[in-house]
Amino acid sequence: MKFLTVCAGGNIRSRAAAYRLMYHHDQDALSASADKQPEETFRMLCAWADRIVIMQPQFVARIPAAARIKVVLCDVGEDNYGSPWHFELQEKVKRFLDIWAKNGFAL
Repeated sequence: MKFLTVCAGGNIRSRAAAYRLMYHHDQDALSASADKQPEETFRMLCAWADRIVIMQPQFVARIPAAARIKVVLCDVGEDNYGSPWHFELQEKVKRFLDIWAKNGFAL
């Protein structure tokens, strides 16, 4: 399955989720920025993905309307982590993805 993970900058929260999806769940995953990704590129990534994981509720507004059916929220809160490897961030993402994976990443 192909996953797009989305946060404000595309480097910390969404990177943590993409890493876990790739290396712990054997899925194809890319991270993206809700704020900095060029519109055309972001639309292409949303079309490519089977599932779009947003890291805070407000990022859904950036997802093209036709792709919103693919959106799942992994709400890890504001980016106060500083690194995708931050222990608390990794634990939150792990808990969410482990449960979701048991359900076959169903929407």
